[in-house]
Amino acid sequence: MANTLHIPEGLTLTAENGKVALITQGDVVVEGPLHGDISRVESINGTITVRGPVSADRIVAQAVRIEGHLKCQELLAHTGSIQMRGLLEAESVLATLGDIVVRGPTRVGTLRAGGTLRVDGPRVEARLLQADIVRFRGGTIKARGIEAQRRIDLGPCAFTVEVCIAPQVDVDPKAAGRINVLESRNVLANNALKGRFRLQEYAEFTGVDPQAFLREREVRPLSDLGAQQPSEREAAGSSPSETKQKLNQSTETLGRFIQKSVNVFATCISTNTLMRPHLIFKRYKDANTHTKERRDCSEPSKMFRTFRKHEAMQVIKTWCNSWSTSH
Repeated sequence: MANTLHIPEGLTLTAENGKVALITQGDVVVEGPLHGDISRVESINGTITVRGPVSADRIVAQAVRIEGHLKCQELLAHTGSIQMRGLLEAESVLATLGDIVVRGPTRVGTLRAGGTLRVDGPRVEARLLQADIVRFRGGTIKARGIEAQRRIDLGPCAFTVEVCIAPQVDVDPKAAGRINVLESRNVLANNALKGRFRLQEYAEFTGVDPQAFLREREVRPLSDLGAQQPSEREAAGSSPSETKQKLNQSTETLGRFIQKSVNVFATCISTNTLMRPHLIFKRYKDANTHTKERRDCSEPSKMFRTFRKHEAMQVIKTWCNSWSTSH
């Protein structure tokens, strides 16, 4: 027997640009596939659930659930969340006030949430990911820009990202891939990500204009984002005095190691590349010449020659940043 079609009270059917628009007050469940051109499916006060293959220009509701395959230009949730378990292809996805949870393959232009954007996997491709808080828990992430008003948690994912920016960025030790520019106010923990330049470093290294670089990727500068919020790990960690003591010990240790390794740079890096680190270290090296300390760099030199060029540059960048900012 054919399925019975129930037409709810208050349903509006209109034509928009030669396509059909369906507008109703309550919840909508789209089983799909739908035949014909659909301009808009809108629930004014309810939730839209997509279960089958559906293609439409716009999907608009208070909240949206995607359990099938949805292809659209615009997906909008006014007050509630967007839950994505199926396959989504869209140009613009926006949860104005709510959260977005991604648990299915997603290919979008922009993905914006007024609350939290959580990505559980398996694959996300986007031009821009933007939310108050962004959490990556798994999968493969490919994006030009990632921005959070408060915090970004980079979990055990494979990243291919041009710029990631937030006041607080936490990086899981299992996070992998490359993030060219990683801008935050906090000090990052040790991780295996490649790139990780600060914006100004990247601009000096590549010669690009930093403001134009951000505009092209539709992200705001760090100065326009919210105040830094402590992570759960930091909130439960050491007291301020203990943290300061550990930081001082780390700085002293790093300083001694850098001083002993200055001469190693010349064995594997060109004169031009070495110029900036040399200028940074020179005054400290000169200040210590009266100690007549003998520096044996033979072992570090052997180790440094085994590095690839980009690995050597990453070591230099880290040393320079730590040394120059602590003096």
